[in-house]
Amino acid sequence: TPYASYSWTGPGTYTAATEDIMGLEAGLYNVTVTCDGETTTGWYWVALDRNGGRLKVGDNTPLGITAYPNPMIDNTTIEFTVENSGQASVQIFTIDGKFVSEIYNQQTETGSVYFVDLKANELNAGTYISVIIDAQGERAMNRIVVLK
Repeated sequence: TPYASYSWTGPGTYTAATEDIMGLEAGLYNVTVTCDGETTTGWYWVALDRNGGRLKVGDNTPLGITAYPNPMIDNTTIEFTVENSGQASVQIFTIDGKFVSEIYNQQTETGSVYFVDLKANELNAGTYISVIIDAQGERAMNRIVVLK
């Protein structure tokens, strides 16, 4: 298994050198990942109502989607919640908006957390967008970086 190193910078003087970061203040974070001599950079946006890390389920579960590990080498787990019970879909798009695949299309319930595996062998190296679409057509997006 290849070893990857991570370098994060963010609001103020924030820095980190781990794969998983949590307890973040709102803002834009930059990450540089180096693996087997190859380097890629990306970004991670933490909204005001999130503090990074994995999704949390509460009484008023918002629509949300995240992926870990991200960037990914072999596979990543896409984790999502829905605001409206009913049919939901998770779709993958290239960074320029071209549809790649639908990896989930099933009934969902508000208050539950769902997990879907995405394998890197199905994608070229690069940046992708995962999108959750709930029963009312509400959408949330997350960027995924694939390293090869």
